[in-house]
Amino acid sequence: MALIYGPNQGLVRERARIIAQSIVEDLSDPFRVSSFSSSELKAEPTQLVDTATAYAMTGGRRLIRVESGTDDITASLRLAIDTRDVEGFVVIEGGDLNPRSPVRKLCEGEDCIGVIACYADDEAALSEVINQVAAEHKLRIGRDARAFLLQQLGADRGSTRGEMEKLALMVGDNTEVSLQDAIASVGDNAALSIDEIVFSVADGDLASLDRQLTRALNEGTAPVTLIRAAMRHFQRLHQAAAKMAQGQSSDQAVKSLRPPILFLHVNRVKRQLDRWAPERLADALVALTDTELACKTTGLPAEAVCGRALISLARAAGRGSRRAASR
Repeated sequence: MALIYGPNQGLVRERARIIAQSIVEDLSDPFRVSSFSSSELKAEPTQLVDTATAYAMTGGRRLIRVESGTDDITASLRLAIDTRDVEGFVVIEGGDLNPRSPVRKLCEGEDCIGVIACYADDEAALSEVINQVAAEHKLRIGRDARAFLLQQLGADRGSTRGEMEKLALMVGDNTEVSLQDAIASVGDNAALSIDEIVFSVADGDLASLDRQLTRALNEGTAPVTLIRAAMRHFQRLHQAAAKMAQGQSSDQAVKSLRPPILFLHVNRVKRQLDRWAPERLADALVALTDTELACKTTGLPAEAVCGRALISLARAAGRGSRRAASR
């Protein structure tokens, strides 16, 4: 029995399929493969053990696939675990299960169950997926295009593969993938708009911030999403600033960040580092954390709380350079 779970549902499905095909190569075989949803197992908990103990009519080991999401199916699992003559192999596709999840706690406590967690792909794993799809379609991906893809993709393995397949289809017979191709195919307008808001804050560009912020909120972007995006950016600036405090140049510090800064933004980030001393970046992160909490707990309009905080930070950025702040 195996439980595969986590926020990266594309990777959950991919790993579950690999395990399943190691048991039954043809997953459409009706005699050896059975599937259950969590609602079916909750309604009749004995279905799982009944199927797992049955022999396949055509011979070979049976495979039972369970799509459980985050539902509690421990009653059904416990029956299967306590039954000694289980012939079939059970693969459970779980959702984003926290440590208190009954299903996760049960499976992690049993030696007979393998448990695999699937989180967002790191740079190495994402790069491997990009290389795989590129090789399948005989694509050559330019350095700048690759940097953009590494920045835009990775949260979900299934979405990553889908976006790469779409890119391959878009470039067609042109096997060289440029940055423009990557932006046209994979670029998320909403995500790019959020990036511009965050950069406007760190730049101290109030006019651009007002314009982009109004547009994003009118289009329904959640204020907390904007605050968290700003936190991620300021965390990266803080990392680079710490390296500069240790003697690295701004160029070295920016190049060390992972995933890499898109080359179009490198000079902009270096200018931001000149504006923000490490202690001011730390203060900005505290302010953003407090703002997220205020959005969730004070009862005040989250749009107003978010806007006030971002404008305040943009004004702070415009009050002087990093060198001036350090004097």
